[in-house]
Amino acid sequence: MSKPVIVIDASHQRTKDLTTEPIAPKSTERRAKQLASAIGVVTKQKEYHVTMNYAKALRTQLEEKGYKVVLTRSAHDVKLSNKERAKVANKARATLVISLHADGGKSYQNGFYIMSPSKKSTTSKRYKESNQQANAILKKVSTKGKVFSTGHFYREDLALFNYTKAPAISIQLGFLTNVKDDKKLADNVYMEKLVKRIANGIQAAK
Repeated sequence: MSKPVIVIDASHQRTKDLTTEPIAPKSTERRAKQLASAIGVVTKQKEYHVTMNYAKALRTQLEEKGYKVVLTRSAHDVKLSNKERAKVANKARATLVISLHADGGKSYQNGFYIMSPSKKSTTSKRYKESNQQANAILKKVSTKGKVFSTGHFYREDLALFNYTKAPAISIQLGFLTNVKDDKKLADNVYMEKLVKRIANGIQAAK
């Protein structure tokens, strides 16, 4: 029996790409292919570094649980749009796609949250499965960590969601523009604890 395939997208890259692409097939709305990374307010760590570190740590946790894991990128000097990252997931025949981010925002905003496709932007089956994954992860994380706002938001305007065939979620690990979150996201002990909770949530949703 083949292993379930989870594709992890370490969001962003070293160089932003402000050329645009449609946010969905047949859509006339266009967005930048890759925006600039957020930067740690204290540590000065770049979002593309943070997401890669967490992607690799999460990969280890998931492989130990028997999943096959594919990363959309293995280096920082790449030029991959969100649509192209979705194509990587589709080619790998992913059963779940996870995009990792470390948010930028107001200095007082902090905590972990997840986004998943809205009802009207996908099939009812994919909406349900994405929603189930998001809620299972939140349940594991929220018992031990700070969750931002409701912890779960729905989007219909994200290219990665709209071009991906599998259930998909976007995990916002924390806010690099918040002092406490920035320091936590740079801490390897915290990283290992957080990715373990995320992996346990993924497994619990099955």
